[in-house]
Amino acid sequence: MAGKTSKVHLWKSPRRLAGVVTTVMAVNLAVTLSLVVILLAFGTASDYAGVTRPSPVQWLRLLLDIARLLVLLAAISSLFWIYRVSANAHTFRSNLSVSPWGAILWYLVPIAALYKPYQAMSETWRASESSGAGAANPPLPLWWGLFLLHNVLGSMQTVFKPLARSIPLLVAYDITGVAVTVLFVLIVRRITAMQTLKHMVEPFGDAAPAAAGGLERFLR
Repeated sequence: MAGKTSKVHLWKSPRRLAGVVTTVMAVNLAVTLSLVVILLAFGTASDYAGVTRPSPVQWLRLLLDIARLLVLLAAISSLFWIYRVSANAHTFRSNLSVSPWGAILWYLVPIAALYKPYQAMSETWRASESSGAGAANPPLPLWWGLFLLHNVLGSMQTVFKPLARSIPLLVAYDITGVAVTVLFVLIVRRITAMQTLKHMVEPFGDAAPAAAGGLERFLR
């Protein structure tokens, strides 16, 4: 997954994928905020055990089901976008250490998942900057730190079952999820804009132009 690759990468606009990611994330954000409001106002679903009449728990369960589906859709669309912008980054710069496939597969590797995806995103950001651009201050460290914290809070609910009913923990989990979502959308929009601009003014960066003809069509 890591290491320099000799594969020819072709630039392709990430704007459509960015639009899908942004839309799914926005809907997921609305659902998550609704969950926070219901949790604070009415408690968890287990607080209504045995209640057969209509209650807020019905809305809670519905929103939880919707949230699970949206998380899956957000993850899939985000991985497609990450692969695309990483592949684009390789057309701008030839010395990147994480391949496009590595940029998404490292999320699945224990231990390495703590830092390799961040390395890949950081490389993509730097490679996407225009040569004449001033020093940027990307939100990557804050996004990644909150992403790890969000996953730790989720793991605590799974490993320590009594904590699954803890309103403060559930709210903290949802709030960090909101922050991660907002920051990731900002990153998606920024990298997409930088790559679109750079492709117009510096189509190949310091990387060699892609091969044309049959090979180009095969690699699309």
